[in-house]
Amino acid sequence: YTVHGRFRLLDSFENIISRSIVADALEKRHAALITGIAEEISDIQTKYVEENDSPPISNNLPPIAGALTWSRGLLQRAQIPMEKLKTLDKKVLDRDDTRDVIKVYTALIGYLADYENGKIKEWGISIEESSQAKLRNPLLVREIESFYLKVNFDPLLVRLLREVKYFLLLGLDIPSSAMDVFKMSETFRRH
Repeated sequence: YTVHGRFRLLDSFENIISRSIVADALEKRHAALITGIAEEISDIQTKYVEENDSPPISNNLPPIAGALTWSRGLLQRAQIPMEKLKTLDKKVLDRDDTRDVIKVYTALIGYLADYENGKIKEWGISIEESSQAKLRNPLLVREIESFYLKVNFDPLLVRLLREVKYFLLLGLDIPSSAMDVFKMSETFRRH
């Protein structure tokens, strides 16, 4: 049984939970529910610690946006049971084990927020250095041996355009220099 499944079961019996006999029986089961939430939060925290240096990134995502998507997935996985926990009876929220779970959850949220801010800052510094210099390069260059013309569009600029696209989808703030380059993306495609 997953924590999410347990809460779905509770939701399905929402109408009869308020009855005193059912509420008393359910109160005895809250300890198991809180233990399950604690294990889930602990599992998420362990996954974060083990994988934050090289998070699993989907093949279609650029590196920074992929790492942010991974961290937001962990955040969402932690938020769902905590939001449901807050809807339970006040007696459940006043328990010591519930308070411990909330403390661990709060720490995890802080770690994930710091991770996201660090990745965004790291990306902002790297684009400032590379994007303007790469845009000054000529778009077409002649190969010396074959005399053919080839497109000289730097892979770092392609990566920058992809990152900005996914940052917009994630609803993140984008540095103005990156947004200026992104606004010209259609022009780059046409050329």
